[in-house]
Amino acid sequence: VEKSLAASETVYTLLRQTLGETHPKTLIALVNLGYGHHNYGSLERAAQYLELAYELACQLYGPKDSHAEKLLDNLAMTYWQIGTEESKKKAVELFTKEV
Repeated sequence: VEKSLAASETVYTLLRQTLGETHPKTLIALVNLGYGHHNYGSLERAAQYLELAYELACQLYGPKDSHAEKLLDNLAMTYWQIGTEESKKKAVELFTKEV
């Protein structure tokens, strides 16, 4: 588990350094990193990466793009699954966000 996440971190870092922060392949690596943390139960960390990925997807494709909308939904679900009162409030805000 830790090796897989470390490898995903390395890929994201290398792509960010070589292709730049706003390259579509960097976005894919960032999304994969967020989903990896989510799958292994690191929900707070997953939310951090998915938040960055959502912001980047909006920059690259716009907030109405289907990928950006899917990221927004997954980010909201991640915040809900964290389970704190604050994170659930954030989830509701994201679920009801106008794009």
